[in-house]
Amino acid sequence: MRVLQINVGRAYAAQDLAYAVANQRNIVILVVSVPNKKRVSGDKWLKDCRVDVAVICLTRNLDVLGHKSTEGHLILNLKNMTIICCYISPNISLQEYKNEVDVIMTSVESPKRVVVLGDFNAKSAQWGSPHTDDKGDYKGPKRRSADLKFEVDWQTFKNTIELIAGNGVDVSHKSGAKLIRLAYKNGIKAGRQRKKVSYWWTDRISSKREECLRTRRILTRLRILVQLRKKCSGEIKRNLASSSTEQKNGFGKNCVSK
Repeated sequence: MRVLQINVGRAYAAQDLAYAVANQRNIVILVVSVPNKKRVSGDKWLKDCRVDVAVICLTRNLDVLGHKSTEGHLILNLKNMTIICCYISPNISLQEYKNEVDVIMTSVESPKRVVVLGDFNAKSAQWGSPHTDDKGDYKGPKRRSADLKFEVDWQTFKNTIELIAGNGVDVSHKSGAKLIRLAYKNGIKAGRQRKKVSYWWTDRISSKREECLRTRRILTRLRILVQLRKKCSGEIKRNLASSSTEQKNGFGKNCVSK
């Protein structure tokens, strides 16, 4: 079973891109961290209580027995395994991070195979970071984390980047962030779902619509010019009235002094 997990940072275009890549790569489950809330508002998406994690099944052949939504993670119960999708904010303290990890680890205790994936916002050499911080070093209580196995499928990462950025790119840990930004720029249009053209739409209607839009822009410019002319005319009238009043007052003072 193929699963794709990605953080889109609430960006709708990035989420559309991830959705398009998932369909092209025959992904079964798409897990989105920090999703765009409007994009996941439908019933097809499973979400946690904070809408920090959203999951969608891209095939009808998957046996989903149920799911459980909590604060920051979503538990998906399948026939032969349990998938826990998580997101932990980078803005919390170390103690709060440990508390959230402990809550997640309590869900790991299951007779079935358990897969934990998501965005923990922690650095660890076990998943390719150049160094390990305090958050990345904490894996939960030892009695629960002793049997954990951490894996990073760099080949899948490389294949996905090549799919978006193009073949022949050099993918390594150091160039990963740069390639992701490049892939986002090059593939942003591919992820947008284009609207289907209606059956009644013709070239004549398209040309008339363009003509209407051009006329509307001209009318908008003319309205701006009319408003500007009225404004200038009003300022001229006020200046003339002010100047006339000053001249009259000055003329009266001169007559009195004489």
